[in-house]
Amino acid sequence: MSGAALHVMIPNFPSPDGFVDNVAHCLRQMGHRVTCAPRRFG
Repeated sequence: MSGAALHVMIPNFPSPDGFVDNVAHCLRQMGHRVTCAPRRFG
């Protein structure tokens, strides 16, 4: 397996100290690029 960074897209918005926020934080700490869905309220 190569050491190349991944670009991970998470189809949910990160809430403070929530699951998505924790996963995104861990992936970023491992050197990956992470994009989450924007928080939108209609």
